[in-house]
Amino acid sequence: NVLTHDPAIVAIGVENYADMRFKDTARNIRETGEFTVHIVDDALVEQMEICAIKFGPEVDELELAGLETTPGEMVRSPRILAAPAALECRRHTTLQVGPAREIILGEVLGVYVRSDAVNLENLHIDQQLMDAVGRMGGHTYTRTRDQFDIRTLSSEEWEQRNVAAKPAVE
Repeated sequence: NVLTHDPAIVAIGVENYADMRFKDTARNIRETGEFTVHIVDDALVEQMEICAIKFGPEVDELELAGLETTPGEMVRSPRILAAPAALECRRHTTLQVGPAREIILGEVLGVYVRSDAVNLENLHIDQQLMDAVGRMGGHTYTRTRDQFDIRTLSSEEWEQRNVAAKPAVE
């Protein structure tokens, strides 16, 4: 989840082993202070699940999943080429929220977006082209194809709308 844009900070939740040993993600971040967050699209769901299996540190999940990588530019961790977007991050803060759960905040140092996820007319990231998959919790995920926008009103706009809607008192 992106928490702020100045500086750009993302949060990831890491579940470690029940005996409090660190999974590869947490251990690697602690050792290097760096990590890369990938946005997963519908086409990468099966490979994402392979990477989520709790293999030991001797297993290269990226290799098992058949994912091609390239070296990071701002960090030492690799970037998955097939991912529609990647955020290269430096660890900002780690919050221990339980014996086997931590939230890691990372400052975004570099952003990479696959060219086919960019609307070339306005040079914005096109969420529909991105076709991102989001985790809802547990084993539940969602596809982000069904989207809508709601612009939050200013307090003045809200007051004007509500004053106009009230009937006149006689």
